[in-house]
Amino acid sequence: MTSSDQEWAIFYRQRFGASSNPSNRYYRSSIWSGIKNSWHEAIINFRWLVGDGHNISFWKDNWLGCPLVDSMNIPTEMHNSLLASVVDFISGSKWIIPSLIVDLFPGIAIQISKTRIPKIKDKLVWTESNDGVLSLRDAYSYVVSPTTNTNWCKKICSSSIPPKTFLIWRWLNKKMPTDDNIQKRGYCMVSMCSLCKMEPSLNDTLLAAITHIISTFWSCRNSARFEDKEASKFQALEKIKMATSLSGNTFKHHANGSLEEFHILKHLNVSIKYNRAPRICGGGIFRDHSGNMVAFFASYYGIHDALYAELQTAIKAIDIAFKHGWNSIWLECDSTLVVDIFNGKSSVPWHLWSKWNICKQTLLAMNLSISHIYREGNYCADKLANHGIASRTFSWLIDIPKFIVEDYNRNRLGLPNYRFYDL
Repeated sequence: MTSSDQEWAIFYRQRFGASSNPSNRYYRSSIWSGIKNSWHEAIINFRWLVGDGHNISFWKDNWLGCPLVDSMNIPTEMHNSLLASVVDFISGSKWIIPSLIVDLFPGIAIQISKTRIPKIKDKLVWTESNDGVLSLRDAYSYVVSPTTNTNWCKKICSSSIPPKTFLIWRWLNKKMPTDDNIQKRGYCMVSMCSLCKMEPSLNDTLLAAITHIISTFWSCRNSARFEDKEASKFQALEKIKMATSLSGNTFKHHANGSLEEFHILKHLNVSIKYNRAPRICGGGIFRDHSGNMVAFFASYYGIHDALYAELQTAIKAIDIAFKHGWNSIWLECDSTLVVDIFNGKSSVPWHLWSKWNICKQTLLAMNLSISHIYREGNYCADKLANHGIASRTFSWLIDIPKFIVEDYNRNRLGLPNYRFYDL
């Protein structure tokens, strides 16, 4: 609605507006009330990608990750007077940054100066999707919390949990000889919890318990009833905690960043393991028509996904080749998705939309052929990417680096490479 050129979107913009804050006036419409209630949720997940700058409000739209009126704490009373568009601060292909921003907000000024300006139309993207397109499925997933079906068999059968699967199977199928089930079979008896001497049904406790809790309660119950050995609640809880700690410390899974989960794991004496954010790099080799090495490069991209690294590296390689006057190139990449993007068969991640459009303009003056290569044939580039992770900077190498000499020679001689996995 905010950026589409379809008639219905143009009509809605003209009638209801398309600013970040919807109008408070009353409209006689059965549709607008529903749109208005979800307007703010939608706006905070949209972001403008700068093209020619005609459709983007310089101050009020989100094109840097956060609207400037919020980043600079501009009072709300002044928002209506801020009418400038992004195009008003562009001259040719360069930014005209107000001195006020340069002096008081140097970080924002640097961010603006690093924003590329492709000669295309501005684009509005949905940041929660990879390609920036808001589909009905994405909207539904955002509004409705996802539900998962728990596979209890996989949860209770684990190398980290003692072999009490039969006990859990009896519980799931309501075959446990609890007081409730025994009474249902016709036996007359008084139901009483053998641990706390109270009447609540043990089924309610088992329903919310995990394997160790079920096992401990059942063991204490049987010891109290048949062996006359009563266990205190403190002993039962310590036994549960100790067993849970032992299992938790053998798990290979990682915890999320939840503070609630942190407190629970610390209380159960479980060592907390966190996933390290993936740091992404890329590397490439330039060869001449005879296969001889010309140059190497490795580039560090920070925390992103694998597709970002693969496509960014390909774009970087094309940019380097163009600047060196290598206008006829054959690009080999071990990512089939990147090959599909260059062939127009797949969408570009919105994070790289500006760089991709500049790359397409560069390719108009070049002769490009792209093909897929298996990872086994791309060992040198993989090692250059690993070098980028270690150095965390851009490296341009004319001589063969020592860490890829062996792999380079194997590749030059046509010898195979292999990957082995532990089965």
